[in-house]
Amino acid sequence: MSDVKSVSITMVKTSELLHYPKNANIHSEDQINRLIKLIEYQGFRNPLVVQKGTNLVVAGNGRLMAAKKMGMEKVPVTYQEFDSEAQLYAYMTSDNAIASWAELDMSAINSEVLDFKDFDLELLGLKDFSLEVPTVLEPLTDEDEVPENVETRCKLGDIWKLGEHRLMCGDSTLIDSINTLTEHQGVDVCFTSPPYNLGDNAKLRGHNASGKDSAYNEKSDHKSQEDYLTFLKDFTSAVIMKAQVSFINIQLLAGNKLIMSEYWNFFKNNLIDLMIWDKEHGAPAMAANVLNSCFELIFIFSNEEFPTRTIKTGKEFRGNIPNIYRLNPRRGGKDEFQKTHGAVFPVAFAEYFLDQFCGKTVIDPFGGSGTTMIAAEKLGKKAFLMELDPKYCDVILSRWENYTGKKAELVNGPT
Repeated sequence: MSDVKSVSITMVKTSELLHYPKNANIHSEDQINRLIKLIEYQGFRNPLVVQKGTNLVVAGNGRLMAAKKMGMEKVPVTYQEFDSEAQLYAYMTSDNAIASWAELDMSAINSEVLDFKDFDLELLGLKDFSLEVPTVLEPLTDEDEVPENVETRCKLGDIWKLGEHRLMCGDSTLIDSINTLTEHQGVDVCFTSPPYNLGDNAKLRGHNASGKDSAYNEKSDHKSQEDYLTFLKDFTSAVIMKAQVSFINIQLLAGNKLIMSEYWNFFKNNLIDLMIWDKEHGAPAMAANVLNSCFELIFIFSNEEFPTRTIKTGKEFRGNIPNIYRLNPRRGGKDEFQKTHGAVFPVAFAEYFLDQFCGKTVIDPFGGSGTTMIAAEKLGKKAFLMELDPKYCDVILSRWENYTGKKAELVNGPT
């Protein structure tokens, strides 16, 4: 095991420090001027590494040149001892060279900097960097339009690239599948509406060769209470490991209401808050003496245990966001019970949460008809969608292609 060198920082006069004569790093005048600008903005955050006993600067010769040019009398220094000249030279050279091994994700930097108001790009220290402002999408279809008759393309295990987004035909209860979808990266938020255990209350029309209508064609949405609770636990555990904050939208129905308190209790240590979706006018209950359902629950979970009520992702807010969100899902005269998917929510619903609470990336482990992806497309965010049913994956592909005019690409699939 390598020794950990103890570090103490001392303020030392610049006139007492010496440039190491064998330093192979050549500092141009432009670089020194950029260093000066960075020091003026950030302060002198990174101390110089100096050989004890000689005052030779081993790491930070450029910063010392900038400090002298700025007229700084003292700079922070950490004194280090080296076992040999070879060890010193290796440290000095590797300190300069090792950073060149890394490859900067310029698109990610561009995406982050877009949010910085009146920001001087030179403070990034990047040479010849210019900001690329994304073009505004001109949609070719209505955002809530879901195609019915679509080309059969997807099979289980497929991964598709839709612009910046990714779609996988797979099981969202499996963390390995979630990792494959996101390329093992973390995401800002999860926004999803899992199956409600509807049974035969929702219809998938025009896609079922057997003639049996169900909201989730290939998998039963009519589980026992125990199986449904296990299902909720499995997918929620997977996404909590992946997303900083998860928004889980569930409606209380006969098939899930008994176990909802158990679900909430199981993840009580991760609970940030609970929101209500006030739908204003619920669909009329068909059974006698059953109340119309005019609201749905939105559980907000953190990837950390025992969180406060602070939502750490997205835009900063204070005192102006209530825990009740009001939106009529039939806005504009559209029916919330779409022909293709019986449990679809409008794009405006997903868009509100992504705009307010999502930074750059969102995962929806139940892609359905692709509503979350359309909302992400509108907002310039990257969506990762998982959908178990290949028929719904076909719908998502066609919906996105119709909306954007672009073509999805198959990344890989089973051989």
